[in-house]
Amino acid sequence: MLNWGYDIPLFGSAAMNPSLLQTGRPHEFLELIETFHTMPGRPVKVVLDLVFGHADNQGLDLLPGAFFSGPNMYGQDVNFRHPVVRAMLLEMLRRKMQWGIDGIRVDGAQDFKYTDPQTGETLYDDEFLTMLGEEEVRIDGVQGTGTHSSALTYRPWMVYEDGRPWPRDDWELASTYRAMNDQLDHSFQWAPTIFAYNTPFLYTFWVTKWWRIREVMRFGGRWISGYANHDTMRRGIQADPFSVRYNTLLGDTLKDVIDTSYNSPATTLLMQGFLPGVPMEFVQALTHTPWAFFRDTDTTYALKVVAEESFFLEWQVTPDDYAREGFFARVKRHGFSDLDTLRRFLHHLLRLTEITGYDQDKMVRMLLESGLMGNLTGRISVQWLQEFAHDWMRDAADACNAEWDTEQAQQVGVGESEGEGESFPSDAVQRWEKIAAKSAFNRATREYRQRNAWLRDSFRSSDRMIYLEPTDGSVIYTGVRQDPATGTCIFLIANMEGQPKEVVPAEIWAELQNSWLGGEEELSSDVASRTNPSHINSSRTNPSHINSSHINPSRNNPPRINPNSTPDFKPVLITPGLASPEWDQPVTLHNTQAILFEAKL
Repeated sequence: MLNWGYDIPLFGSAAMNPSLLQTGRPHEFLELIETFHTMPGRPVKVVLDLVFGHADNQGLDLLPGAFFSGPNMYGQDVNFRHPVVRAMLLEMLRRKMQWGIDGIRVDGAQDFKYTDPQTGETLYDDEFLTMLGEEEVRIDGVQGTGTHSSALTYRPWMVYEDGRPWPRDDWELASTYRAMNDQLDHSFQWAPTIFAYNTPFLYTFWVTKWWRIREVMRFGGRWISGYANHDTMRRGIQADPFSVRYNTLLGDTLKDVIDTSYNSPATTLLMQGFLPGVPMEFVQALTHTPWAFFRDTDTTYALKVVAEESFFLEWQVTPDDYAREGFFARVKRHGFSDLDTLRRFLHHLLRLTEITGYDQDKMVRMLLESGLMGNLTGRISVQWLQEFAHDWMRDAADACNAEWDTEQAQQVGVGESEGEGESFPSDAVQRWEKIAAKSAFNRATREYRQRNAWLRDSFRSSDRMIYLEPTDGSVIYTGVRQDPATGTCIFLIANMEGQPKEVVPAEIWAELQNSWLGGEEELSSDVASRTNPSHINSSRTNPSHINSSHINPSRNNPPRINPNSTPDFKPVLITPGLASPEWDQPVTLHNTQAILFEAKL
């Protein structure tokens, strides 16, 4: 079975199924957690993605019908309003938490809703979502200060993916991404920059989404930030490249554009080195590995899933890729020997699902009558379409395998380093070098953030960020933040999109300071105190999750930034391809290039 792991056939089982125990998989999972927790030098925490909103259709064979409230394209909606189902879900959560899970992500929290039978109004089941967030883990036998052992009680880190009122027509404007944070003082939520419909490959994205970036400044202290994950990349490759205005400055090919947009050095520096929150990163984005949605668990929706992914081949697959032996081998056996023919077929498939309302018999009839399938016409049938869909998803899953894709790139890199570069195409060598440089930079930004935990907090009165106006063809973000404990000051200049821009850091600093003195809106300390995690009661929270020792700005009374003076800034992070800049000398920032300066006050 190939899918994203969101099909749960054993949902609601009161006890562990013996057949599952026999596989040894539960023990493997426990060993995985133990291994992460005991890694030398820096233990790794484990966050479990909790999918309680829906189950696979196989659940109908295991559980009474009352457990489900109806079908959806993922299988069955769970009847979480039923008292027995509700109790079982909570018990399942408790048992999972007792395995030593450090955090819980609640998938699709906005889908936990119901209709009031009296008013007909759609309501969100915040009572149930709150119950999930208030569960605690109790560990008995913890050695105390004396001869007796005691118990440790903590709440796992709670993260809600909640974009309500999605999918309402105005959801993109109306979603606050704070619904659960306003109700629970220890929860985090998906930030607007990481929610599914994120399109940084389109022109003007970073200026038209400025209002959301400002919200990250104000509320990001309790948001999961970043810009690439399984949903954002999926939605990206579903965009029709023949109708959207994609940013041609990001690369020479569509694959270059999509790869750079979700692994942009400037954006990485913005998210990891400057903005509040807990930045998320995505392996496929970091390695420039293709990504798509696949779900072959039934024949009802499999073909629709493939149709909706029809532009995957434009964004993620080049003719050279398709020509490789073993690449999309199953699909080629259906008669699609060249990439152009397969692309045209998938485009027809997408239009037919829209025209026919996904009536597979009508789709077949229209394909046969169109004469568009050429030599493949004799093969077309509903069964053939379903078999094609399953084979396409298996091939897509292979293409999206980051380990395999990275191994291919590493072979190119090794061959080049050993003087065998001419055996590889020059573009393949350049791709490897580009990914390797980005990887080194990405790691440096992550390490910088780990050393500067205060960056997670929402902006305080000493922090601010603007974009330079007029834009004149380039969206230049610039800002300053200050560590409230040590007084360390950081200063960012980033070309988020657009034409190359020559800037003098000293002059940009002066413009930033002028905007400050000009009386533009500042973030009040009251806002910061309510949106930062530092106010959380650590006695009921795992202290390893929340480090508040650096938070209190009044503890050491650190020096404040003087708008009339210039700190002694030195560059600490520079994106690939950019030489170390001088403070008072011009430097040209190309698209996706950025610099982070630091000064000790």
